This record gives sequence, C-alpha cells and structure tokens, in this order.
Amino acid sequence: MQFDWWTFTFQAVNLLVLMWLLGRFLFRPIAGIIARREAETRQTLEAAAESQRQAKAAQTAADAERASIAAERLSLIQTARQEADVQRKDILDAAREDAARLTDTMADAARRRAAEGEQDRDRRIVSLAVTITGRLLDNLPADGRIAGYIDRLNTALCNLTPAQHRAFDADRDTLRLTAARALTPTEHEQAIAALQAAFKTDLSPPVAVDPDLIAGLELQGRHSILHNSLRHDLDAIAAALTSHADD
Repeated sequence: MQFDWWTFTFQAVNLLVLMWLLGRFLFRPIAGIIARREAETRQTLEAAAESQRQAKAAQTAADAERASIAAERLSLIQTARQEADVQRKDILDAAREDAARLTDTMADAARRRAAEGEQDRDRRIVSLAVTITGRLLDNLPADGRIAGYIDRLNTALCNLTPAQHRAFDADRDTLRLTAARALTPTEHEQAIAALQAAFKTDLSPPVAVDPDLIAGLELQGRHSILHNSLRHDLDAIAAALTSHADD
C-alpha cells in the first residue's frame, strides 16, 4: 500500500478549514448566546435579590410603624384614663365641698332660729337642706357614685370590732353588697377581694343596686349592716342637726 501525501495534505487542509468554519460560525455564536444567557440569569437573580431586600425592608418598616401606632394608641388611652380619673375626682370633691358648704349654711341658719325658739321651723329647714344636698349629689357622674367607697369599705372592714366581726360571720350566708349603681367588673372584683381579705374566706355575696344610696357601697346581712354611703352620711347629718335644733 502506497501513502499519498497529496491526499493527506488535502484532508488536513479540509480539517483546518472545517475547524475554522465551526469556530467562526458555530462555537463563537453559541459561546456568545451562553454568555448572554448567563448575564441575563445574573441580572434576573440580582433583581430577585433586590426585590427580596426591598420586601424585607418594607416589612420591617411596616412592623415598626405598627409598633409605633400601638404604642401611641396605648399612650393616648392611658392619658385619657388619667385625665378621666382626675376629672372624676375633681367633680366628686367639688360636689362634696358644695354639699358640706350647703349643709353648714343650713346648720348655721338652724342654730340661729333655734335661739329664737323656732325649733319646728329649724327641723323643716334641716330636712330641706339634706333633701337639696341629696338632689345636688344625685347628679354625680356614674363613676363618682362608687369612686372612693370601695376603699372606705375596706377600711371599715379592717376596723370591725370583734363583736361586729362575729355578727357578720353569723350572717355570712345572707350577706349581700348594695351599691348605688351596678358595679363594673373591676369594682366588683375589688369589693369581693376586700370582703375575702377581711373574713379570710372565698366569700362572694350577690350585689344589689339601690339608687337611693346616691353614692356608696354597703354590706348587709340578716341582723347586721355596715353603712358606707352618702345617703347614710346625709341622714346622720340631718339627725345631728335636728337633735341640736331640739336642744
């Protein structure tokens, strides 16, 4: 067999031309397409990452805004409650001061007329003064009808004499609270806590409503009662002034 150098040379040239053509018209465009696809993929991934960062930033900002709104709302509620408590106390104090001034004025008038021998008229004046005072205080806001009286009840329970304590213990099954208006859940819980602390038991008597008390919270049993109301205070004032007028 004879080796043909011309054929070999021709085939080699053909191979080189084919490789140049493939590199020129196939491999290079494919490499360019691949490079563009990789660039587009990187851009897409970067855009997705940027969108995710922006979404996280927006979520963080939204959470911070919600927290700020919640804190501001809580602050406003607390401020409103504090202002309401102050206003309620001012109204109640003013009403009590007005009642005290009116009662003192009427008492002075009663004493002057007693000196002149007009005892019957004095009694009518005292009764009228107490009635007017009761009607003035009857316009107290709902909160003012209980405010302070739970503390007074607690103090009175702590100061019960042994005899009074035994009397209430004997009436434990018939005990009930009487309030000037319906108690709120918080007021009811405070009142029951005061009773349970005083009698050292899980006592939970029913609560009745008696608007005639004007303001206050009293404890009553079958044979015992703990007065703690504005009506009782006014009646005591009336009794004392009437007794003074009779003298």
